[in-house]
Amino acid sequence: MKRNTYVQLSGIVLAMLMLTQCSTSKNTTKGDNNDKKNAPISATSVVANALQGNWQFDYFTMVNTDKTILFPMQVPSLNFDPKEKKFSGNAGCNSISGSYQCTGNSLKFVQPMMITRMSCNAAGEKTFIEYLNTVTKFVINGNSLELIADTKPIIMMKRVAK
Repeated sequence: MKRNTYVQLSGIVLAMLMLTQCSTSKNTTKGDNNDKKNAPISATSVVANALQGNWQFDYFTMVNTDKTILFPMQVPSLNFDPKEKKFSGNAGCNSISGSYQCTGNSLKFVQPMMITRMSCNAAGEKTFIEYLNTVTKFVINGNSLELIADTKPIIMMKRVAK
């Protein structure tokens, strides 16, 4: 008799689980936006989204020259759009824009970049663009962005508040 009760109880528990599962599933209609809200967030997208926004040049790690000397007109900046995988900004005088690839903390600026060709006296602009072309990774610590070539940090940037 105990065995029969155990089998019945198991059946009831199983039926309850199935009913609970069915009642908690969402009944979505075409065009419902709940799928996006409830989709799992991957670690890669979280890291890539951390790049989003405006970043302003702070210093080169390999060049010991004041940024006002390197960039007398304007300090370089980058604005990342992770949804479109696009960036834009300036290199100290000229505007730059293009695409980038990001997986985890790997980062590559896709060539060719779009660069305006104004005549200006920004000694660090050429270095900034050359360094961007060598970036392979990034690290974000608070409001600081390290752009890294292989294992060496080369460009340090600060997040710009909106």
